[in-house]
This record gives sequence, structure tokens and C-alpha cells, in this order.
Amino acid sequence: MLRDHLQQPQGTKGRFYGRVIDPLGGPIAGASVPWKLEKYLWFDISGVAHTDSEGYFSINGRRLSGDILTIRPIGASDYQDTTPSDRRIFRYGWWRGKDEHEPFGSEPVFFELRRNDSPTSP
Repeated sequence: MLRDHLQQPQGTKGRFYGRVIDPLGGPIAGASVPWKLEKYLWFDISGVAHTDSEGYFSINGRRLSGDILTIRPIGASDYQDTTPSDRRIFRYGWWRGKDEHEPFGSEPVFFELRRNDSPTSP
């Protein structure tokens, strides 16, 4: 299964901020996701993505604003613990997994998405 091949990005730190891009290339509006029911989401994004020196999520050198979501890389074990209702809203993202300055590559990875105004989870 795909999740058996997941790896958590190495060297990533801080919080990843930015609008999430869906597989069709458009931003996902906060109202389109049932936040109280589903915590995890796959997403697919093109271009070079990394964190800058301040920990912001950037694509092709352009920092994304943090007014919608907080994005954090998580491991496959976190995915395995989610419920079926969580899984149905997954999209896929790719990350090389060596350090935060590498482009998206051949290894899939999960990201946790959280509204910026939601309480910080433990």
C-alpha cells in the first residue's frame, strides 16, 4: 500500500504556513473543509517547495501567506491512527525527505492542516 512507503521529512522544523493547493491547482477555502471532523489532508502542489530561514512555507521562492492554514509534516504512523472519515479527504503531496530546502520529489508524505485560529494540539 502507498502508506507503507511513506517517510517523514528529515530536517524539517518550525511550522509551515500557507494556502493549501488542491490537485486541480486552486486554493482550498477554509469553509470547504469540515475542520471539526477531519484533521488530516493530502495535498498536491507543483514547483519547488521548502521552508525559508524563518520557517515559512515557500514555493518557487515565494513565501505563502498564513491567513488560512498551518501545515505541519507528519509521519505515516499518524496517518495509520486516523479514522476513515479523515482519510477520505486526503490528497497527495511529495517530499524528498532529506532536508527542508529540497524540492518535492519522489517520496509521498502526509501533512497535518490546522486553522490558524484553532487551539494548538499537544
